[in-house]
Amino acid sequence: MKDPVCGMEVAPERAAARIEHSGSSYDFCSAGCAAKFRADPDRYAAPKPVPPPPAPRAGPGEAA
Repeated sequence: MKDPVCGMEVAPERAAARIEHSGSSYDFCSAGCAAKFRADPDRYAAPKPVPPPPAPRAGPGEAA
């Protein structure tokens, strides 16, 4: 599981903190990351937008 603040991989059994928010459980690598999450949980709990895939590039001899 990833720490939602810093993105570090955190094994649930080794998490420094665990916080429940809006029906989901979040694990943290440190007390500092947990404190940042507590201060503004919606900032970190919100899903990250997925960027669109890059446009295909024309190969040699193909029109762009």
